[in-house]
This record gives sequence, C-alpha cells and structure tokens, in this order.
Amino acid sequence: MLAAPLLLAQETYRDNFSSVSYSNNDGTLNFSGNWNEVNDGNSAANGRIRITGGDLRFEDISRNSQNIFRSVNLSGASSATISFDWQTIGLDGGNDTTSEYMSLQVSTDGVNYTTLNTFHGTQANTFSQNILAYASATTTFRLYNESTWAWGDWESGEYFYIDNFRITASFGARVLVEDVAVEEDAGTATFDISHAGLNTSSSYTVDYVITAGTATQGIDYTVSSGIYTGTLNFNGTSGDTEQITILITDDTLLEVSETLIISFNATSDVSVDISDTAIGTIDDNESDPNDVRPYEERYAMNIVGNFIMKGNTNLICTANCPGIPTSNNPTVIMGYSNVDGDPSTTNSSSSTITIPVGATVEYAALYWGGVYNSSNSGITNPPPTLNIDEVKLRTPSGSTYNTITADQRNIETSAFSGWNSFMSYADVTSLVQSGGNGNYFVADIPLITGSSFTGPYGGWTMVVVYNDSTEKSRNISIWDGFDFFGFGANDSFTVTGLLTPSSGVFESSVGYFGLDGESSSSGDFVSINGSPITNALNPGNNTLNGTISEYGIDTGNRNPNFSYSWGVDIDVFDVTGLVPNSAIEMDVVLGSSSEGIWGGVFVTSNEIAFPTVASKSFNPATISQGNESRVTIIIENPANGVNLTNFSLTDNLPTDMVISTTPDATSSSGGTITAIPGSSNFTISGISVLAGNTCSFSFDIVTLKIGNYENTIFPIDTTNDQNIPFAGEYTGELSVFPRTVITNRRITYRVKKE
Repeated sequence: MLAAPLLLAQETYRDNFSSVSYSNNDGTLNFSGNWNEVNDGNSAANGRIRITGGDLRFEDISRNSQNIFRSVNLSGASSATISFDWQTIGLDGGNDTTSEYMSLQVSTDGVNYTTLNTFHGTQANTFSQNILAYASATTTFRLYNESTWAWGDWESGEYFYIDNFRITASFGARVLVEDVAVEEDAGTATFDISHAGLNTSSSYTVDYVITAGTATQGIDYTVSSGIYTGTLNFNGTSGDTEQITILITDDTLLEVSETLIISFNATSDVSVDISDTAIGTIDDNESDPNDVRPYEERYAMNIVGNFIMKGNTNLICTANCPGIPTSNNPTVIMGYSNVDGDPSTTNSSSSTITIPVGATVEYAALYWGGVYNSSNSGITNPPPTLNIDEVKLRTPSGSTYNTITADQRNIETSAFSGWNSFMSYADVTSLVQSGGNGNYFVADIPLITGSSFTGPYGGWTMVVVYNDSTEKSRNISIWDGFDFFGFGANDSFTVTGLLTPSSGVFESSVGYFGLDGESSSSGDFVSINGSPITNALNPGNNTLNGTISEYGIDTGNRNPNFSYSWGVDIDVFDVTGLVPNSAIEMDVVLGSSSEGIWGGVFVTSNEIAFPTVASKSFNPATISQGNESRVTIIIENPANGVNLTNFSLTDNLPTDMVISTTPDATSSSGGTITAIPGSSNFTISGISVLAGNTCSFSFDIVTLKIGNYENTIFPIDTTNDQNIPFAGEYTGELSVFPRTVITNRRITYRVKKE
C-alpha cells in the first residue's frame, strides 16, 4: 500500500534592507526578532555595521569583535535554505583563516556556532546553502570576523555587503505565536496565534497553557477567567489568527523585566505542529527610587476649572538669624518648625487651601522633600523614626494626622559628597475632597538641621485641580521629576501633550516647586520656549529665590509665614504670550549660574475653548403620533478652541423615541453614520472638527407614544483624540399628539314639528 504524500507549504523569512531598520520582515513569515549587533551600538543607521543604500554594510571590522546576528524559528521544517547576494571590497589575504574575511555562521541554540562559508578579497556573488541540519526553534545566523591572522583586523575602506537575505523553508500545518513585550502600565498583553503552512482538511482545536517565567502568576499578571489554560478554535485555513489576552498588573515596585510563557500542549489534529512557544516580557515602568528621575507627566486633564499650588517650609532659622532673611547658608543655623501643637510630631507647618464656593476637587497631589542625611560637620541628621517614604497630613476636617505613604520617591546623592536630598509624591485626592477648605498641616518630614555649606532646606507643596463651572475651560498638566541643577549645569525637559487654541490670545499659567533657592544669589531662571518667566516677586535673573507666591503676590495664610521661606520655592506665574497657538509641546529650562537647586514640580495651565452643541432641534417640533420629525444637531468648535480629530457623538434618544424606518441620516462633515431603523441611538464617528468650524448631523425619528419628549446631548456623549469635553449640555423638545382621524359619516337631523 502506498503512503499518502506529505503536503508542505513553502515559506520565506526575508530582509531586503529596503529601510534603515533592524526589524524588517519582507517574507511570508517573520523572523523571531531583530538583527542584533555586538560591540557596535546596535544602530541600523550608523557604526561599522549599518544599513545603507539598500544593503547591510560592514566596514573596518575587528577580529572577534563587531558582529551581528538574527534568529528564525525553523522547527518542523522539512527543507530549509539560506541565500543572499554579497560583495567584498579590499579584504586582503588568501582564501583561508589567515586573512581578512567575513564568516557566515549558524547555530541551533544561539550559543554554539558552525561556520558555513567565508568571504574574501574583492568580488561579488550569490550564496545559497541547505541548512536543514540546523533547523530548530532558535536557528540563529551570525556574520562574524573570526580571522586568526595577526593582521586580520579590517581597515577603513574595506567592506562586506549583503542584500536580499532570505531563508526559504517548507512546513506542514503549524501554529505560530510571537514573543510580546509590554510596559507594566500597558494594562494588557495580547498574543496573536496563527495557523501557518498548509490548510488542514477541517477545523481543529489547540489547547494552550500560560506559565510563569520570572513573573509571578496572579500578582504580576492575571487572566479575566482566572484560569491559565484554554482552547483555541481554528478554521483550518492558513492565516487564521486567534488571540490570548493577559491582564498586566501595574504595581509600584522597582523590578527587573519579568517574563511569562505561552505554550501548546494538545491539538485535535495531530498533523498540526504545535511546538512553537512565546515569551511575554513585562518591562517595569518604575524609576529607581534610589536615584534621580527626569521630569515626566504625572497628571493631565481638560477641565472647566483651575489649579492652586500651596505649601510651606518645615525648617526655620533658630540661631544667627538675620533681620531680613535672604539665605539659609552659614552662619544661619536651621531647626525645625513645629506649629501644630501636637507633641508627637517632630516638625510641622501649615498652609490654607481654599477652592471657590461650588467648586469640587478633581485631583490633589502632595509632594515633600529636602535634605534627609548629611555627613558634613555642623549637621544633625533627623531622628531615625522619620522616613522619607512617609509623611503626616492633617486636613481641616480632622483632628488627627493621616500617615501618607509615598507613591513615588527619588533621591539625589552625587551633586555634593555627604549631601543627600529627596522628593516624594502621594495622591491625596480623597483626603482633600473630604477635608474641605482650611488649614492643611504636614508634619514629620525627615530633614537635617544645623548649618553647612548650602544650608539645610525642606518643605512641601500641594497641587489641587478643581472643577468650577464659573471658571474658564483649561488644559492642565502636572509634571514632576527630581535632580540637581545649577552652577551652569541646567536641567531641561519638554512638556508634551499640550493643547493651546488654534488662534487668538489665551491665558497661560505655570507653577513651580523647587528647593534651596536663595534671595541673596542671582543668576537662576526658569524659561519657557527660551523666554525667562518673571513677576514682581521673582525677577528674571533670580526666579528661584525662596518665595511662595501667586502671580507676583505672596500668598500668605501659612504658618510659619516668611517672605523668604528658607529655600522653598512655590510660585505660580502668568506666562500668557510665551506659549504659541496650536502648540503641542513646551520647552522648559531650569538653570542657575551661581547656586545649586533641587527640583521639582512643574504645573501648566492653558485656556482653551471647549466645543458646544450650538443647537438640537426637532422639525416639526409638534407632530401627530406615527408621523416623522427630523432631528438636527449642530456642533460648534470655537475659533479659540483646538482642532478635534476622530470626533464622535452619540445621541441617546428618550424612551419610546426611535429612528425612523427611513432615517435619511446625513452629516456635513462626512464620517461614519450609524442610524439603524428602530434603534434608540444615533452615532456619528471618525470626523474632524477644525477650530472655528461647525458640523451638522440630521436624521428622522418617530415615537411610539404621545407626550412631550426631551432629548439631551451630554458632554459624556462625545469623544475625540484630544480628550476635549463639551461645554455644558443641550436639550431639544418634541410634542406628540394623538392622530386626528376624519371619516365620512352621514348626519341625520330630526326636525320637530310645531
């Protein structure tokens, strides 16, 4: 009896080097990963190994040094061939290992390599070789200078080029899954599992299992079902793809990258190869709490409202105090402020926080920091009971302190030997929402005291973002980081995700929190887009001068209350005109020529006009039951707003109102309309609404009952890429009466005779 022939599909893994990238996949299947350089910076655009002119080029390669490799999954292959075009220029010596040459090597495990061929001299050709003997799940190819010649190091102007790098392989039906890497805050990791090779004769199933690598199952990742095994259903056609989605936990721990594994353990069709596996890598998104951190966005919101920024110092001068304080440097001796009347606290200060009547707190962030340890003479370190990761907060509504644990903390220890500074952050929104207006006390910040070269410093700030219907609409963002700058070494960062109006003058404000600013030293500045910010209390050449102010006026209402707050800067500036129209980013530079400063927190606020529903009408506004009325919604995006993209709106109709059997739905701005007869909602999506423009949408409705109907568009009913909410809401009204029926009826009158 003759055996049935084994059917196989031919696939290719290919890199044509047509773009300057080590991730090119130009074949029917993808390589297992990118090209990876060794000892050359791993850049496809520059270095001794690079992609240029549509080729992978090698120049001036040293023996046993610069090389490049790439892997491919050839498990289950019945045939496999490698081929590529190549050219050498100026590789000296003979055709042996005692010359300048390039080797093509192959490995089944990415560790132990076998040389397939060497390339010498000045010549060009095409290389091709059967590599089935090296087929594995981790087949790896390496281009490497393994010359044993004392002069085997290449020189500048000596080259090796390859192009059209291709592995051709034949496979039966198989299931493939690729590795996935995600940031810890991605929320999910999704694996695509594909049927590759030949079709099968019918549909089939594959069982999978999710196992822990270095990640901890149930802690670092979970699945919605709570079950880490499952079954995938394939229709038997090559290219059919299923998915496995894993939930990623975003914790606050500093961790190395962690892994999990996807594998397959059974299939209903034994002809399908299920040997492939994938590694999921979870990359930690926490910064090292024991190091500095660049500025990054903490919070962003488009809101009808504003922000306030308050705080205080927890250190005061206790000896050698000047009549008008301007510096915390020697001979000033610094000690603790303690104003709360609580004998259990080591230090404390307060500030009055008041939001307008009728406003509500949307978000509140607490920051605290200062010098927590020093080996300098003249310094007393804080009691060991105090912890840089904790602080105490007492709200106006409470008589006792709440212990606040830092959500994030960073330290700086290298600017000056024996001088260690920190800043911590915590989200305190719920406490401020319940705490209300009044005095907020912050206590037990671990701070040094005494006198030293730049003076002890330390304190806190709170940034509160609030909703207020009487305020302007604004784009507000909070950025924070922690590092030293000064003595000519500036700190700079770019605020991204900014939204400013497309035209017209608009209000802009920024707030800053920094430590160790001195009124007696000049040369320090904060600039926006190259322009220093300044006001009456904060000169352009001495911006960070230990003041606590809003728009050039000391905020007061704090205890202790000094015009110079012993190195603590909490200042809000009007920067109207420094940020241009249609801006999406802002360049910020923090610097000083004559003093050192640690920071900090940076808040931005830009006025933007929110779009509105200009009108929502029914025509006619009064109908008989069963008749149609036409709904028209007009959206207006003000000229001093921002361009909206991927805008969508859903009109949720009231009970007993539905879309007509012939909706006749229209949009003045294109997009995708969903208006299903009998449905209770209308949707328009995928449109752009430029600032200064209007859009209108119309459709027909009917009602199922008589009565008066109100149909309201709420801000929550709209979305856009810019996350700009609608200002207010708009209601259209429709009255529906019983239908009047007129019939032909004979009327008979009886006439009474006299």
